[in-house]
Amino acid sequence: MRESIIILGASVLQIPLIKKAADLGYRTVVLDRNSNADGRFLCDEFFEISTVDRVGVEKVAERIDPVAIITAATDLPINVISSVSKKLGLKSIGPDCARRCTNKAEMMGALKSVDLAIPRYTVVSSYDDFRSAAFELASIDSSSDLASMNECKAAFDPDILIKPVDCSGSRGVVKIASLKDQDLRFAWKYSTAASTYGKFIVSEFMHGPEVSVEMFMEGGRVRFAEITDKATTGSPEFVEIGHSQPCMLAADIQENILTLAEDAVDVLGIDEGPAHVEIIVDREETPRIVEVGARLGGDFITSHLVPLSTGVDLLAATINHACGKRADFRRTKQQGTAIRYILPYFNSDRFAKCGNHVVKGVVHAHLPETISALSEGKLDSASRIGEVICTGKDVNEARQRCLQWSGEKIW
Repeated sequence: MRESIIILGASVLQIPLIKKAADLGYRTVVLDRNSNADGRFLCDEFFEISTVDRVGVEKVAERIDPVAIITAATDLPINVISSVSKKLGLKSIGPDCARRCTNKAEMMGALKSVDLAIPRYTVVSSYDDFRSAAFELASIDSSSDLASMNECKAAFDPDILIKPVDCSGSRGVVKIASLKDQDLRFAWKYSTAASTYGKFIVSEFMHGPEVSVEMFMEGGRVRFAEITDKATTGSPEFVEIGHSQPCMLAADIQENILTLAEDAVDVLGIDEGPAHVEIIVDREETPRIVEVGARLGGDFITSHLVPLSTGVDLLAATINHACGKRADFRRTKQQGTAIRYILPYFNSDRFAKCGNHVVKGVVHAHLPETISALSEGKLDSASRIGEVICTGKDVNEARQRCLQWSGEKIW
């Protein structure tokens, strides 16, 4: 009889994990509150249960007797996985680690306690506290009137952003346009609409290239898979629209990035399984932590880009490690890979050009039949409507192929 694995989540983010587990010979039991999620049609057994319903997940686990409980590309179920796995004696990170990795306030507090490189920040839970924190980060007296602020550039282009402590995928993240009351209230409303916890991080905005480190921990031993270069929409939402590998930053900067990532997962207590560490290299070329996930990276990074660029199969590694088997981290490839996302604000002419070119190196492409509407004032990772993944002899060729397919001109 096949061993069973419980996978929390049945969205497109978890489909590669569901397929990989099946390929490895496991019986896949998938839980999701959405009864129409695409992944439910690919698994052996499906339960319409929320991935954050600890009691519901535990009941299924006691009935199924799985060899592992896992997820991919989402932070939401991490606490449930840790709690239920610990009770059943399955391999997972500990509950304290899970809590730190899913609450950005606790995460930043832990990193700050050992003086790791992070942005200046304050945790707030009310508009008044948010306003005070924004003024303090801008080094402006909060009692200043608009007339006096007119002389201060920091008041009208502050390097400050706000984000919920409990969200991922760019949800609720916005850069403050100015310290005017109307702009502060807009940012506050935008961020609070995405949060259920009601606490927020107000931090300095870091200028510089953004990367993520795809890594894995085996009993405290670190395995680096790759550093991913990221492209975003920029201010104010910073939605990720492109990723590429390998990293194009200087070798010494990459070494500093890896050192910081390893220190961060050590402080947070991630000693088993995958980790996804987001970092910005500031204007002084100092890497600083954005946030850390005790999970596989999303956005096709670990399911497609890493194996295409390095040959390392992090999905298989995650499954095998969770089941107590040896994970394989041998690098068997060396080529450029890139993904470019399609956003819904394309006009119809630009949209029509997507995918109309015969392009070498396209390994995956998806577009809807029509352009979906974008809700006014909202743009996050869920707003993206399509993507193309390309390979090339190097990163530049892979990127150019993505641009050629999508009709874009600038990466």
